[in-house]
Amino acid sequence: MNVYAPAGSMCATGSKAGFELVNPELVRHVRADIPVPPVAIGEITRDNVGQVIETSADGVPVISVVGHAGDPAAAVRDFPEAIRSMRIGAR
Repeated sequence: MNVYAPAGSMCATGSKAGFELVNPELVRHVRADIPVPPVAIGEITRDNVGQVIETSADGVPVISVVGHAGDPAAAVRDFPEAIRSMRIGAR
C-alpha cells in the first residue's frame, strides 16, 4: 500500500469542493515533521509542475492533466517529461 501525505491545494481546483489554497512552501515545512512522503495536490498542470516540484514534493497527482486533456493517454505519457525537463533546467 502506498502511503503519502497530501499537501495542498497548491492552485485553485475544481476537483475538490471547499479547497483551501496553501503556500507551496508548506511542503518544505512539513517534510521534516511527517513520516511519509509529501505529495503536492491541487490543479497541478504541465505549466506549474516545475514550481510545485521545486517545493521538494515527492509526487504530484495527474487528475487535472488527464481530466483536461484532449488525449488523456498522451497527457499521462508526456507529464513525466515535463518534470524531467524542469529538473534538468534547474541544474
